Amino acid sequence: MIYVNDSSRVWHVAKTGNNSNSGHAGQYPVNLANDAKLTIGAAVSAAADGDTIIIWPGTYDEVVDIDAANKALTIMGTNREKCIIYNQTNGGNGIKLEDGCELRNISVLSGTGDSVGGISATYKNRIIIDNVYAKCNSIAGSTDGAKFNGSKDLRVSNSIFTCGYDGCVISSLERATFDNCVFITTGEYASGQVKGLLAGVTIYDVMFRSCAFHAIRSADIDYAVFGAAIQGPATFIGCTFYAKTSGNCNANATALSANNGSFIGCGFYASATAGSTAYDIEGTNNYPVLAGCSFTSSMPVINGSCKIIDRRFLLDSSGRVDVGAIKSVDADVLLKAVKLLKNKAVQDKLTGAIRYYDDNGQTVILTHTPNEDESSMTRTVS
Repeated sequence: MIYVNDSSRVWHVAKTGNNSNSGHAGQYPVNLANDAKLTIGAAVSAAADGDTIIIWPGTYDEVVDIDAANKALTIMGTNREKCIIYNQTNGGNGIKLEDGCELRNISVLSGTGDSVGGISATYKNRIIIDNVYAKCNSIAGSTDGAKFNGSKDLRVSNSIFTCGYDGCVISSLERATFDNCVFITTGEYASGQVKGLLAGVTIYDVMFRSCAFHAIRSADIDYAVFGAAIQGPATFIGCTFYAKTSGNCNANATALSANNGSFIGCGFYASATAGSTAYDIEGTNNYPVLAGCSFTSSMPVINGSCKIIDRRFLLDSSGRVDVGAIKSVDADVLLKAVKLLKNKAVQDKLTGAIRYYDDNGQTVILTHTPNEDESSMTRTVS
């Protein structure tokens, strides 16, 4: 990380610091023992709207409630894996954000308790999250890696959200984008279904790009797992959906359950133990629309209804389309069409007839004579 000049708007927090310090760097490199605050809470209390708080490596076991402070702050770690907020002693959310907050380059872990999350941003707007690892360490009640409910203008990128229950929950969300993020449920919640992502009905203008949704269950817990459960009309581009059960789990594994949404260029993988079913897609109500997607096998395993258009075809060992895997298409007609495009065609200059040849260059598979007369074309035989 490179700095030019610090000001009174930049604060430092370090494990070697002291809350009686100013919190500002007097020079660079920073003398953390003499300059930095010891706790994030002390820096939040001292900071003003628009200030930046830099977190140096260490695990900070404290309550970080920027919502209660009512300040738009930037919380920035110097290294995501080494700068950790872990609300272990007091329990509860790892961090609660306020309108206009930014959270970057840091790991945020919740403590135990009911209805907690690594990150909580409820009815908060204009939030930016980048390069963050958010984890919920509790599976008591409605716990999630992150909760983004009732918010607007959310920008999330390069981040991971994980929990033994739902990796991330969004509802009543407007104007939000998620780029290059991972949503994981590890399946430890024993009282119901688990999802990598749970998206409610009332979401508008929400887009996921290059994201992964991952759900596993290996314990003897017979509740279904879902890579993602989507109820509202979100858009997914270039995303992957994965669900797997193993061991003694006899519940179904579904890569995607959706009653709405558009899925473009996405991949689906589902695997389940004996006695249960693996579904690539579960479509209900309005049903999802999928374009250019790939699935576990040649044909998707679908529970319910969905629209699949422009499915990516399998290729054989020679790189040709596997026509046997195409539904509702006459394989012979398709194969002939492919050959017409691929192989040579010769036109008789005298008659105008066009002969299309097979791969061997000798067998005529189709002859076509254009409808021409003397008024439209004159032929001169050479």
